[in-house]
Amino acid sequence: MEGGTFDDNDGGDDVQGEFICPECGSGTIGDHLLVSPAMTDDENPWSVVTQRIRCGYCRSWVPAHLGQRWGGMSLDRAKEEWHESFRDGGISQARREREARYAGRRRTKNGEDGSDY
Repeated sequence: MEGGTFDDNDGGDDVQGEFICPECGSGTIGDHLLVSPAMTDDENPWSVVTQRIRCGYCRSWVPAHLGQRWGGMSLDRAKEEWHESFRDGGISQARREREARYAGRRRTKNGEDGSDY
């Protein structure tokens, strides 16, 4: 499945421990990140995720426990937890980081910073 995507995968042929992206189904790892959170936040599930894997295909950051299905987790359960708890937070987090990096470079028509271009 490396570099590919989901095609009616029922989770029966995956090998626990091998990365499968719960977003697109790829088995390609782009990056692996170890994080030491400064504080935990009960409202943000990402605040306790210390190992993250970036999918080499769709570029989503995925908690390692979901991408590698730790503790006997099925692929279906990993996808469910991804969509319920992490997907929107992960996309928003990446978007916030990207916007923060480029905030000083954006300009409007009149040359002032802002979003009224």
